Amino acid sequence: MRVAVLSHTYVEPENRKKLTALVRHGVDVTLFAPAVWADGTLTRRWVVRRETQHGVRIVPVPVTRLRPSPAAAWWHLAPLIEELKRGNFDLLHLEEEPWSFVAATYVHLARRFHVPSALFTWQNLAHHPGWPLSTLRRWTLARTDGWIAGNRAAADLLRRIDHHKPIMVLPQLGIDLPDDVVRTESQGTLRIGYVGRLIAAKGVDDLLEALARIPEGLSWSLVVVGGGPESEALEARATRLGIRSRVDFRGPVPHSAVGDVWRELDVLVLPSRTTPQWAEQFGHVIIEAMAHSIAVVGSSSGAIPEVIGAAGVVCPEGDAAAFAMALTKLVSDPAELAALQASARKRAGDFTHDNVAENLLAFWQTLIGHTAG
Repeated sequence: MRVAVLSHTYVEPENRKKLTALVRHGVDVTLFAPAVWADGTLTRRWVVRRETQHGVRIVPVPVTRLRPSPAAAWWHLAPLIEELKRGNFDLLHLEEEPWSFVAATYVHLARRFHVPSALFTWQNLAHHPGWPLSTLRRWTLARTDGWIAGNRAAADLLRRIDHHKPIMVLPQLGIDLPDDVVRTESQGTLRIGYVGRLIAAKGVDDLLEALARIPEGLSWSLVVVGGGPESEALEARATRLGIRSRVDFRGPVPHSAVGDVWRELDVLVLPSRTTPQWAEQFGHVIIEAMAHSIAVVGSSSGAIPEVIGAAGVVCPEGDAAAFAMALTKLVSDPAELAALQASARKRAGDFTHDNVAENLLAFWQTLIGHTAG
């Protein structure tokens, strides 16, 4: 099977492991990724070169960013069109939201060259985006042959559009499952972590409030990894709550350095809060932490409960008292902490790169058979 994959996600080499796993499963993968891409959150800039990496053929595409949003990027798809003219692909696979400019262009090209198409989407809110992007989204989805949803809510929304079209629920990216989990000594302190953007919707202020409620005499520390507009406000809040000396604000780190953070943690907390425009779409840090035998406490926002499953603790979003109770339990009960860490490690096995690749390949095969029929 010869598949063209288009996505800005894969400008980061670390994210290409799913594609490498697909190659191991016999797929001929060509990746079309932006030649140059910048991410303001991490203040990083990627340059993609034409090469073959671990069996994946990489083709850089000139991209013009009309606005910061990836959806507003204009991809100059001449390299893809040339390949399509030569009949090089059995399927086109896109991992950009269906209201993006490139998604509309992509499905047009798939139809023009009579190649089956698949599209991945995270979108899990029925009322977002608003008009006119909602119209573009429907137009694009109607012309795509099959859909991959990053969470169950996204799949439910897609089924409302067309419940006959092939659809699968599958995360965009998988994880490595390390053979050995190395963790530094805790010295009797529960080491709690948060990894992600520092924006209001991520609920880190609720986590700080919860930690301030843990009874005196129980030893804990918090590491906050990430950057964003709430950074200074959160440091000030930690000071007001009298817990600043226990909180280490690390700032943003590249993905390749997050592995060092996992060695320092016993528990990861993801206290996201749903807003009118956003609900947690997956929470990839959850499965990364689980792979390193880290217990997970998450909120009820969006897809967090389905990702955690029975392998962690879910608290009502925005409920600092509930988070305080859960964390107090883990501080004071080492056996409960150990049980959650073991469950987390087992749960992580469902999300390896190979498992994600196998499921995606099976969907592609079904989709090609469906369109041929």
